[in-house]
Amino acid sequence: RYYNFDNNTGFSLNGENMKLKGFDGQRNVCGPKIKAERIKQKMTQTQLSELLKAYRIDLNQKVLSQIELQKRHVTEYEFIAIARVLQVDPLDLVDLD
Repeated sequence: RYYNFDNNTGFSLNGENMKLKGFDGQRNVCGPKIKAERIKQKMTQTQLSELLKAYRIDLNQKVLSQIELQKRHVTEYEFIAIARVLQVDPLDLVDLD
């Protein structure tokens, strides 16, 4: 057995692609709260993308949209950087309901 991981396609196990899905088929539990906080701060996805570059995180507007729609996983370092840019406690961006 062998596996590989790619942020865009997910896991590959023995050459067969397998998508990672979490709660109710969503790929993250923070997207809607990230969007709500970003909008609350009157920040565009493009502006958030630019501010993340200070943390060496390269997420363009399209990728941020996928995160907010829960269609893309968020790595822990991306998540922490987003929380820092938005100046919120990371736990405030998690929705487990």
